[in-house]
Amino acid sequence: MVESTGLYLVDIESVLDGSARRSIEDGMVPVGKVLILKDLIEYFYNQAKKGMSIGFTGLDEIKKLGSIKRSGVNIEIIENDKHVIRELNYEEIKKSIREYAWKSSAIIITSDSMMLDSAEALGIPVLYTGSKRTGKLKLESFFDDKTMSVHLKEGATPLAKLGKPGSWVFVKLSDKPMERAQIEELSREIIERASTMEEGFVEIDRTGSTIVQLRDYRIIITRPPLSDGWEITAVRPIAKLKLEDYNLPEKLMKR
Repeated sequence: MVESTGLYLVDIESVLDGSARRSIEDGMVPVGKVLILKDLIEYFYNQAKKGMSIGFTGLDEIKKLGSIKRSGVNIEIIENDKHVIRELNYEEIKKSIREYAWKSSAIIITSDSMMLDSAEALGIPVLYTGSKRTGKLKLESFFDDKTMSVHLKEGATPLAKLGKPGSWVFVKLSDKPMERAQIEELSREIIERASTMEEGFVEIDRTGSTIVQLRDYRIIITRPPLSDGWEITAVRPIAKLKLEDYNLPEKLMKR
């Protein structure tokens, strides 16, 4: 464990993947102040205004950080008057975090290996929280070996498409409609895992929609204003099919 100076500063990735919060809850941060740059909150706010999932996830985690009650640990939002940010973009925020930590002798809490390397090069202490995430996604509990895709929508019952191309049925997975909070939580986990796993990445993140490739799952998340509520559609190939499996016309098959 890194020697504590009593002053900690959260980084973008450790907020997004929840590892900053968990490091406090699990006692990796023994005692002291945990600082959140006001510019980081503004960055997440601007991303959320554009409909970007990173913004919603970041703001939600900031709220969770602020609600932590642990003896000896205080959460504080601070302004960085040591670095003038020309534009609230990713690189400027990262630079501001390094600059503040360097000037104030704070320990950076990060799960970003590049931030780890750059901070250590500057002599800035780091609490690295970037261990690989393991275990199944909550989303995977909706799948079995016959499931082609899962369709989740707030206010509607969850559905699964079972079978194979040319021979499938929709099946209701529960009589209880999905709540918005459930789908938001699933979405956060998907995006967090895609950001920290080698086998996953966020392919597209734009106003109202996010497309993620995570192992064999291709996942589309939509939200207002693009849709009238939060939705997740996850598709997974269940088998490599032969031409015969598609029930094509005989003439076409002969070609």
